Amino acid sequence: MTSKESSESAFGQMADELKLQVHLATMELGEASEHEPDIQKEASALARMRDKFRLQIHLGEMEAKEEWHHVEERWRHFIQRTVRPKAKDAADSVEDSTNDLLGKIRHAYKSLSTKEAAPPTEE
Repeated sequence: MTSKESSESAFGQMADELKLQVHLATMELGEASEHEPDIQKEASALARMRDKFRLQIHLGEMEAKEEWHHVEERWRHFIQRTVRPKAKDAADSVEDSTNDLLGKIRHAYKSLSTKEAAPPTEE
């Protein structure tokens, strides 16, 4: 369940509970017909409050989306200006080290092959 759904569900439950409380209170008084217009006014007021909260939640989501896009733009800028160049530098460094190591190995093999080809020295 998303936070939006959770918020809507919570507000919906609150409104339903308030409607029920108003209805039960009216029933307890035994004067439901006298207070019916008040109940309708209260229910309408609660429905308007509920709609207002729904709108606020929706607008909050839009604001969050706008902020998300702004932050994402800053993140991409960070990656392009910081992480990628460092990754390229690291890759270049690894390549240089690897080439150096391969050169040393090649030199060692040539040294071994030179020693093999040379006749043994007599002492």
